[in-house]
Amino acid sequence: ISPTYIYSIRLEFFDYYLQNSYFGYFFTLLCLTILINGSNFMDGLNIFVVGYFLIVTYTILHLSNDLSLDLNFYLVKIVLTALLVIFVFNFFGMLFLGDSGAYLVSFVLGYVLIHFSNDNNEVVSPYFTACMLWYPAYENLFSIIRKKFNKKSATKADKTHLHQLLYILFRNKLPYSDKVINTLTGCILVFFNLLILIIAVKFFNNSKNLILLLLVSVMSYNSTYYYLKKLPI
Repeated sequence: ISPTYIYSIRLEFFDYYLQNSYFGYFFTLLCLTILINGSNFMDGLNIFVVGYFLIVTYTILHLSNDLSLDLNFYLVKIVLTALLVIFVFNFFGMLFLGDSGAYLVSFVLGYVLIHFSNDNNEVVSPYFTACMLWYPAYENLFSIIRKKFNKKSATKADKTHLHQLLYILFRNKLPYSDKVINTLTGCILVFFNLLILIIAVKFFNNSKNLILLLLVSVMSYNSTYYYLKKLPI
């Protein structure tokens, strides 16, 4: 019943199919499902999911204020405030998003970013939105591919995600409690994605540079993953 779906990704042949509302709804639901599932994969480290979506929310709010872009400021400020409160408690391991929390925050921000991309398409490249959500999306895709490559069920949970390998490395190498290591790992991954968003903001309307940034981000993810996978941890 909602008219909300992705209208354009600046590829002429694909945008032609998006003009068909049925295909548009299918593609949009697919993207939201990937985002939600990828966010759930990320859950398990303190501040990782909440910190990631906190910087995403602040980024679109900051950019929209500076450029006077169309945005549901009321909703975004509510989400930002809620994430800030959860972030503080989650940092100290006193409050957790859980599955339903990860589902909810990713769905709401997915909805917000679809409108943000549609309403500002002439000013902001849709690949800027892709840069903001690349990590959970790629986490989902990469997990499915590596499980299939290793002849495992893609629907079965495992403990070999990038953030889990990084956590295990720090736990074995650093003389701190598991709670401190958990939060430290989350901080590092949030900082990594913050750097990507800072670069993305500089090229918010340059699709070619944003696509290049996405490729570099994916390559960084892959190289780090395989480096950690080969370590005797």
